[in-house]
Amino acid sequence: MEKGKSRRVFLSFLGLGNPEIGYRESSYIDKDKNKISKNVKYVQNAVVEIEENNFDEKYIFCTEEVLKKRFNELEKEKNYKYKSIEIVKGKDEEEIWAIFQKIYDVLEENDEVTFDVTHSYRFLPMLGLLLLQHAKFLKNIKVKKLCYGAFEMKYMAKDDNDNEIEVSPIMDFTSFSKLQDWSLSGYSFVKTGMAEHFSALAKKEFKSKSKDVDMDKLNFGNVSKKLEDIALDIYTNRGINIVEGKKIKNIRKEMEKMKKDLYPPFTLVIDKIEKDIHNFKIKNVNNVFYAVEWCIEKKLFQQGITMLQEGLITFLLDKVNIDYTNKNKREEFSNFIGLENIKEYSGDIKKMQNIVKKLNERKIDFQKLKSLYGNIKNIRNDINHGGFNLKDNKENGEPRSKIDSLTFRNTLEKNFKKIKEIVFDAE
Repeated sequence: MEKGKSRRVFLSFLGLGNPEIGYRESSYIDKDKNKISKNVKYVQNAVVEIEENNFDEKYIFCTEEVLKKRFNELEKEKNYKYKSIEIVKGKDEEEIWAIFQKIYDVLEENDEVTFDVTHSYRFLPMLGLLLLQHAKFLKNIKVKKLCYGAFEMKYMAKDDNDNEIEVSPIMDFTSFSKLQDWSLSGYSFVKTGMAEHFSALAKKEFKSKSKDVDMDKLNFGNVSKKLEDIALDIYTNRGINIVEGKKIKNIRKEMEKMKKDLYPPFTLVIDKIEKDIHNFKIKNVNNVFYAVEWCIEKKLFQQGITMLQEGLITFLLDKVNIDYTNKNKREEFSNFIGLENIKEYSGDIKKMQNIVKKLNERKIDFQKLKSLYGNIKNIRNDINHGGFNLKDNKENGEPRSKIDSLTFRNTLEKNFKKIKEIVFDAE
């Protein structure tokens, strides 16, 4: 095995079939590959033949009885060599976990796995799906194919010689494994705001409802990149981008296009992600407060605290038609609103008083917002300095920060709730 190269691994369960005669013959067809394996008793051989025996290892899991009665016949049918792994019957939970472990143990880091679940106990296909998800995380395996030979679902098809023959389909259930990935990536985004997992999945070629669909036209790469950008804008407090909201508008359109050719379960994942960003609007300062809400939901308290303080400055300046992107004007107003006693303000007090007057005329409770701003200012200074604020400039100054981590969350949530009531009423 070439170093650094992924193993191509085939896994399958082997059953007893009819106790007297074993399994009946059929010709199996893989419609995606347009290939037929003719007159085989064992679907494992059909899958291996259709895949042109392109495997580094082939593992068969079976009980002691099946190993004695069926394994040799399996190998002789097409002269393929398999590694047999003996498993217990799975009569209770302990034995089921033992089967799980046996399968998991044969897998190696970065394996590319084809898993046939045709000859399985009733619980084994479900166990197989769980195991693959487990191994994706712990061993970084890739599921190339999850398949099932549907012996009873026979129909007529043409072989290579254009003759009509009866075939049984090899059904491809790989999309079930992909749905697990999509669900986890959607969960990860909604719970943490991290878009990397979804982005990685969306960049891969994905099986759609129509085989003729050009995957590039579905803009998976575009959507994933923009979703990642939106999340990073909030993670890094890119306030102007958040207020502009252009990325949100564009991604909504692309998501709608993307959903048209996906299976319904996958569109539901997109819907869930879409719902997470649905409040954001184009060129709206209230987007900063939606971003704060987003941060609270995802426990991004440092980002939420920073955005709430800066967002409040943005909101108030916007309401009196002052350019909130102007650094000097922001600092001037921030210095004013941050003072406990405005009489101590050393700048143009009349200018500030005029701003307050205009805000009051618009029924915006400036004094209450000023008080709430002060609450946020105190914890923002602490959290953004990592709790290393010193009481004075002495070499052995006592740390000012006695705030525990829970206080940051509680203070943010409590003050945001009050701020939200005021600013959303002012729309």
